[in-house]
Amino acid sequence: MKLKHVCEVCGKEEILTSDEGFERGWDYPPRLGDFGVLSPRTCRHCPMMKTLWWQMQTNQDFELSKEQLETLGRIMNEPYSIEVDEAGSIKSKYKIINVTNNDGLIVPKRIGRTVCMTATIERGKSLKVHYFTDSDGTPMMAKYLATSPVVDWMIKGDTIEVKTINSTYVFKKCA
Repeated sequence: MKLKHVCEVCGKEEILTSDEGFERGWDYPPRLGDFGVLSPRTCRHCPMMKTLWWQMQTNQDFELSKEQLETLGRIMNEPYSIEVDEAGSIKSKYKIINVTNNDGLIVPKRIGRTVCMTATIERGKSLKVHYFTDSDGTPMMAKYLATSPVVDWMIKGDTIEVKTINSTYVFKKCA
């Protein structure tokens, strides 16, 4: 499985397997640490003393920057937030482009959120998605949605429409 390795200190990005990342000196799960647990995510050249983990361990009073919130959101949603396809895109990242209830009323609160599909879509089972960002781009850490059971779904190109017992969701694959 290829993962997007992102150094939280210098911003360097590489698409590597876990073994390749370890051999190249990356501090990244699953070889170092666990997915979804805050720990340093660095390349071989950067010190852990400049990571979010270090700051949280050594400072009691501080406010998270936008970059630190993004790092925390990415870590809390691993491995889904860093798993990539053959083209190097995050494998299961989608934007909610429409949600309606059974009365046809739009549910605006969820539209625009970026999510990660964490399982296959199956009739009779709820669809589970992890939120990456809210519609305004604010990272959403460790928040997920479990829908009512899926009735049917349809894939059209880069769009997935999922009809559940209570609602219809339309997801568009993120580039």
